[in-house]
Amino acid sequence: TIIPRRRKDGTTGYTAQIVKKAKGVIVWREAKTFDSAREAKSWAAFRERELDRPGTIDQLRKPAAKLSDAIDKYLEAKTDIGRTKAQVIRAIKTLPLADMDCASIKSADIVAFATDLGAQRLPQTVGNYVSHLAAIFRDAKAAWGMDLDYAEMRAAQAVLTRLGTTSKSAKRDRRPTVD
Repeated sequence: TIIPRRRKDGTTGYTAQIVKKAKGVIVWREAKTFDSAREAKSWAAFRERELDRPGTIDQLRKPAAKLSDAIDKYLEAKTDIGRTKAQVIRAIKTLPLADMDCASIKSADIVAFATDLGAQRLPQTVGNYVSHLAAIFRDAKAAWGMDLDYAEMRAAQAVLTRLGTTSKSAKRDRRPTVD
């Protein structure tokens, strides 16, 4: 439905409302306002086609999972990880990235996270953090149905390596002696 509405400034806005029902029960309701009726009709038609795809409404109604939820699931499932990896993953859980919705985390967010870490840590340490986080991204979608995109993580890892934000450990040049 397209509803014209008078705004406070005197202009007219057009609100497109979409209501989807299943067996007489409303399963999805959405509205968006536009400056022209043509834009409103166009958006409504596009959005209705989008919502008609199988599984779309179920996906939209599913509660958003945060990265911290994925971390918890990973720590529950993986009982054989070492103390250092577990400590790093728990530390990541306290950082702002962990409060983001899984589906909204992009490579730019991961790069920003690593860059912030790099201000206080060596590139080798940042690389360890990102590597441990990548393990969660790799398993989350297949194992727990969480929308972490492993392709975004791989893209971020490639950029971080090129920027020098992450690196391998420095080669040691000392050797043990009897003394």
